[in-house]
Amino acid sequence: MDPLITFNYHWSDELSTYAKYSTAYRAGGVSIRSASFIPYGQEEVETFEIGLKSEFWDRRARLNAAVFSTNFTGAQLDFSDPTNPTISETINAANTVEVDGLEVSFTAIPLPGLVVGINYTYLDGTMPLQPNPLAGGALQEFNLVQTPEHAGSFTLDYTFAPFTFGTMSAHIDLTVTDEYAYIGSGTMDLDSYMLLNARLNLADINLGNNSGALGLSLWAKNLTDEEYVVYGVPLTGVGAVQVFGTPRTYGFDLTYKF
Repeated sequence: MDPLITFNYHWSDELSTYAKYSTAYRAGGVSIRSASFIPYGQEEVETFEIGLKSEFWDRRARLNAAVFSTNFTGAQLDFSDPTNPTISETINAANTVEVDGLEVSFTAIPLPGLVVGINYTYLDGTMPLQPNPLAGGALQEFNLVQTPEHAGSFTLDYTFAPFTFGTMSAHIDLTVTDEYAYIGSGTMDLDSYMLLNARLNLADINLGNNSGALGLSLWAKNLTDEEYVVYGVPLTGVGAVQVFGTPRTYGFDLTYKF
């Protein structure tokens, strides 16, 4: 049984606070790439969270924030053998893994048709030394994967005044990610990176005579052509095999509604 308990208090129509406790689990199994086929147990997660939700400026602005602490018991750790990358082992952490964090999101409508959004996340992870089955069970430092200390995003949406031929809107989003580890063992970390995307939409192009409507979107991803790594596998004597993120791409979408 995994309970979820929430206490919520509304101080006013525009401000509320809450406290939440929850647990969850991830089932165990056996890695098909393991050399020993030793099964690993389930991972159990326990989270405490407190936060607030608020609206102000005649409900043209919204601020939400949350502070949380998550404990992983028997955390499942995946890692590859650098001398033989075809071998991958999964173990349960012998010591509790803890991740504390903060999330803040802000949305505002400063002008008619314009919506601005800002999000920020802070993560502070603690990974105690864990036994490495590929090193005779010796205690070794492991990484918390996919856990950047800082991450954030900025979005900008604008809907133009209606035209006689349709509705036009524009969207821009910028995401920033701090450096983080992408493998459980070793010292290989991702560099921090920033991605900029944009989209221009023209919707509700009326074809007349109840013939439906067209929609046209022009878009671009990774406008600055940022070079970044999303995953990698260490190889002894070689360095690493790395998988890079998508470079700058652009295109258009044409839709028809009937």
